Amino acid sequence: MKEELAKPFIASSSLAGQVAAVISHGGIGTVGTFAEHGTPQLIIPTELDQATMAVHAARLGLAMHCGLDSWARRGKLGRQLPEFSEAEFVSLLYIFRSTRKSSAKFVSSGASDILPALMNALPRSGEVVCI
Repeated sequence: MKEELAKPFIASSSLAGQVAAVISHGGIGTVGTFAEHGTPQLIIPTELDQATMAVHAARLGLAMHCGLDSWARRGKLGRQLPEFSEAEFVSLLYIFRSTRKSSAKFVSSGASDILPALMNALPRSGEVVCI
């Protein structure tokens, strides 16, 4: 009998490079972490920013998405499971199942990329920065 593992939270960094595929909400950290390892991803966004990430990830060939169309019709913000049909989901799962790891590597190292950008944005003497 196969043992099931259920946890309320598992850090994506602890799974990255060790799983064949990922189905997630599409948070930028999750997508970036698994993109670094070329892991196939299926995004089911539950927030607007995740829906946006699903669009970008699909354009880059990093992920497929499910339920994205319902975000365009939605009249309110807030966490919700998007609407999608069982047929849509099962169809995507068949495609997803045959997707192999990508050899393309996307670096999303966070701090090492963010620090130089921040340093370049800091005002030099006499400069004013408005955000």
